[in-house]
Amino acid sequence: MNEMLNHRTKDNELWKELKRGNELGYSQLFRKYYSDLYFYGLKLSSDPDLTKECIQEMFVRIWETKERLSTEVHVKSYLLISLRRLVFLRINENEKNHSLENRYEDSFLFEESDFIPHEEVPEDVKRCIQKAISELTARQRELILLFFYQGLSYKEIASIIDISIPAVRNLMYRTLIRLREKIGATTIESMKNILFLVFSSLFLEKVENF
Repeated sequence: MNEMLNHRTKDNELWKELKRGNELGYSQLFRKYYSDLYFYGLKLSSDPDLTKECIQEMFVRIWETKERLSTEVHVKSYLLISLRRLVFLRINENEKNHSLENRYEDSFLFEESDFIPHEEVPEDVKRCIQKAISELTARQRELILLFFYQGLSYKEIASIIDISIPAVRNLMYRTLIRLREKIGATTIESMKNILFLVFSSLFLEKVENF
């Protein structure tokens, strides 16, 4: 808990520096969250170039409007919300003949290669997890990414996917029930522990390779 609090305090300090026009604070935020934003944006768009362009455009907009930005924000949630909206906007502009809703249903798919080896999660279990997640709805898959990989709270997730906090809790419960049935975990809590192991391994790889 203290580590999370310190993490957010540092974010708030960088955000305030950005608002003051400090380029170092701006650069540090960009570096700190680029990997998170790229992974999220890529799962949303399946287009590396579009994802990179949207991240760049988003940060340019943030810098250009820094004086008008709110001081009290949860930085990571704000960045993810902004990127989500921008990616959807660009997809809609580029694919006017295709339904955005149908495109969304094909998003947030995980490949087996997304998960690195973990001694507590056998390969066959990871394959089973990947298959089970692919059979969830897009909103459930996005929830899995935001909660287990991005480490966001239910309140933060609710603001990103634009539903109520109780709705997020209910969605998580139904998601874990479905995954437990597919994977064969004995309890919901054991299912959560498996997902934390798999996605924390992915998170550690991301940090080590940054």
